Amino acid sequence: MFEHKAWGCSMSEIDWRKHGFAASQLGYLLKGAGYFHQAHRAVDDCHALLEVLDFVLPTTGAPALALLLEKPPASRRCESGQSRPLSNSRTR
Repeated sequence: MFEHKAWGCSMSEIDWRKHGFAASQLGYLLKGAGYFHQAHRAVDDCHALLEVLDFVLPTTGAPALALLLEKPPASRRCESGQSRPLSNSRTR
């Protein structure tokens, strides 16, 4: 169902520095949002990212996720410039 859906990259498609964060790595984002977590456990990292995306940015007054949703789906690309479907050989 998700194979042909466009998706956003929270690391490269949000200019985190513009919004007051030191860098775009999850640890920096969590620190900037006032959170702490046990790093490098997949489930914990996923939950942490959800908290960061729900964090209301002081520069916009909206959650960080809103910045990803503003982009048209056709423009969503990963850092390599290729479209990345959610369903690929690594997630099946």
